[in-house]
Amino acid sequence: MKFIDVTWPLAVVRHRGKILVRRRAADNLLARLWELPGAPLSGRMKPAGGLRRELNSLSKRLGAPRIIGEFRHAITHRRIRAPVYLIECAVRSAIRLPGNDWRWIRANLVERRPISSMTKKALNLLAAHEARSA
Repeated sequence: MKFIDVTWPLAVVRHRGKILVRRRAADNLLARLWELPGAPLSGRMKPAGGLRRELNSLSKRLGAPRIIGEFRHAITHRRIRAPVYLIECAVRSAIRLPGNDWRWIRANLVERRPISSMTKKALNLLAAHEARSA
């Protein structure tokens, strides 16, 4: 089997103490799992630019993405490099979710839902980042 190298940035978008997650489609790989926003990059797009494109429908007022780390992941025929960005939203910003498959969930409750292993790795990275910052 030939592996494909993929860069797949993820965003931890925080707003009023909650984290933004979305649910995968029922007919998709890893169907119905909850995950952080992100998508594989195409062409020469930079990770932060890819996230902006992915999150553009939410609000023009999202904070600037700050990289908090990166991890490696492999699934099926993909070897994934996943940079993780933290995006803090202003408390008063109005953020419209693009559909019913998007939710704001308290950070300590995200792992109670069925989540992808990439999301779990990203949340562990966030916890390590916050422990270093404390």
